[in-house]
Amino acid sequence: MASQKTKVIADVVQALQAGLLVGLPTETVYGLAADATAEAAVLKVFAAKGRPADHPLIVHVGSVSMLQTVVAEIPPLAQCLIDHFWPGPLTLVLPKHPTLSPLITGHQAYVAVRMPRHPLFQAVLSQLGKPLVAPSANRFESISPTDSDAVLLELGDQLAWVLEGGRCEIGLESTIVQIDPVNSHQWRILRPGSITATQISNAVPPVYQQAVDTQDTRNLKNTVKVSGNKIKHYAPQTPAFYLTREALLGKTSGICLGLGSAPHPLNHLNNFNHVRWVAMPEDPVCYARDFYAALRAADQQHPETIWIESPPRTEPWEAIWDRLRRAAQAV
Repeated sequence: MASQKTKVIADVVQALQAGLLVGLPTETVYGLAADATAEAAVLKVFAAKGRPADHPLIVHVGSVSMLQTVVAEIPPLAQCLIDHFWPGPLTLVLPKHPTLSPLITGHQAYVAVRMPRHPLFQAVLSQLGKPLVAPSANRFESISPTDSDAVLLELGDQLAWVLEGGRCEIGLESTIVQIDPVNSHQWRILRPGSITATQISNAVPPVYQQAVDTQDTRNLKNTVKVSGNKIKHYAPQTPAFYLTREALLGKTSGICLGLGSAPHPLNHLNNFNHVRWVAMPEDPVCYARDFYAALRAADQQHPETIWIESPPRTEPWEAIWDRLRRAAQAV
């Protein structure tokens, strides 16, 4: 079915009720949405993305009452995080409700769930009255879409509708937090996002602390499968590498996503001026919003190589570093 853009919520809800797939905007990236209560629709999500069956999906809810149909319990720490960060870009890994399809969780006992804050996604959830699965609306392991045109490019022939919501506000996927199954007063980040460990620590009472992983808990952490934890993910088709600005100066071809303005070629005895420079924001929030779009645009030019200047190694850049390591290789 050929997809179209629309601003009519009723059309999108009707398509979801019929078991079809739609593209929906969130504050993070665009999602490939389907009715989480319909296994046939959930299977279509895996097929459309080419996603392995053991790679679980995130469930999106519009209310606490809807959450209670997805999870078996809401521990006090989870409730505290919900009160502070929902709706918003925080995903919680909690014990799954017994009625939730195991297809969604990759047959795990836990489900990843969040409440998005984008008003259009909220409107769809409200009118549908059911939770939605909504992984990023792209082929598995490729670059997540942050605008509707990228959704159409990736999956246009798989969708009934794409709900036009403009450029995504954040541009990177949500932070995923696990409540420790052994010690319910501890939490750990399974995938970094715009909500940082410091923000979480500042938002919860001191009795709740970030887990200090021992060998045993590292093994436990590694057995919990969540979206976006593959070694290769969010990747362009063009070979991509990240490196320092000093190392970039020896390159003679390709496209570079660099921080700020390019080095002046007259100041260097090299051929760096043959590299096409894309000036990326030096602020991590703005960089995150632009990163996937810039990476996709560079990939579509089919250069020999995409070079990415390494950003600072500070907490505000942690989510960007996570995506960078999965999309590119170090030089």
